[in-house]
Amino acid sequence: MKKVSILVPESSVMQAVADPQYLFTTVNHFLIAAGKSALFDVELVGIKKEVKLNNGMFSVHIDRQLKEVQKTDLVFIPALFGDMSAAIAKNKEAVPWIIEQYNKGAEVASLCVGAI
Repeated sequence: MKKVSILVPESSVMQAVADPQYLFTTVNHFLIAAGKSALFDVELVGIKKEVKLNNGMFSVHIDRQLKEVQKTDLVFIPALFGDMSAAIAKNKEAVPWIIEQYNKGAEVASLCVGAI
């Protein structure tokens, strides 16, 4: 089973968090319905236990904080919204964790401006 860690940074686009989570878990549901094993262990991960997005309109409750994730197979970074310099500054604590996971063999994928 592949471990998928979907990062939930401050200033991220809500749909860029929710859609990948939905995609990976839906694949698992289809596989299970077909009598097969799930392929993905999907978790929302972040610096804080709760991340408010869209000026507080949405709250995302993560499954595990970054410090609790020792190894993952895929780090998924969602698109960011707004002032990119400010967004990167708000999430600078995540950068060493992303690099650490990459150095441990994880693939790193991002959507659009999440690649900055």
